[in-house]
Amino acid sequence: MRSIFWIVLFIACMPACSLNKPYVIDEDKTVGSLGSKVAITVIDTRPSDDRKFNVGSFMVFKSNYGIMTLGDESFSPPLNDLLRIRLHRHIADWKEQPKEIRINLSRMIFQSNHQADLLQGASMSGGIGPLGVLIAENLHGKEFELDYDKTRPFVVGYVQATVDLTFDNNKKIKKQISISKIENFPNYMDAKGRELAAISVANQVIDSFAENLGNG
Repeated sequence: MRSIFWIVLFIACMPACSLNKPYVIDEDKTVGSLGSKVAITVIDTRPSDDRKFNVGSFMVFKSNYGIMTLGDESFSPPLNDLLRIRLHRHIADWKEQPKEIRINLSRMIFQSNHQADLLQGASMSGGIGPLGVLIAENLHGKEFELDYDKTRPFVVGYVQATVDLTFDNNKKIKKQISISKIENFPNYMDAKGRELAAISVANQVIDSFAENLGNG
């Protein structure tokens, strides 16, 4: 009976989980309006599920119960464009400018996990517990560890890519970059809190990606 109660509760609260408009990320530049003239190509090879909004399952025994995939259309500007904008801005400060950057984007996913909050008071709750392996572990194995409160909902972002840089002198550099960030918000009914956490995580992930490209 308790499981039925929590399923019904989640269905009733689904409007609070839906997105009425994209999360607007503060960015006054557009692709092509920055000083860097580097040709940046993003080759998107992500699973289709990374790109699409999905509210998750409302069946308590499913591993994606209470896990919302935000999808590309949940952000403005689109995340692929934001990635290129931030890369142009970062590269503009390099002493040696690459001629071309090709990014093979294998993962870029942002999810909002409400499991612990939804299960508070249910017999199986106690943090997130064994109901569903943490998103972080699903994405990056047991070694993926971030500092956050497992008893509250959170937004997690993950990007994985292979980057090829080509310079005028025919020098080529290949890099493997993986970035993960996470941030809590008060409760799953707090749509504004989720929005602020999602924007913060997106900014952290994209900026860290740009910074890592220039390291090493």
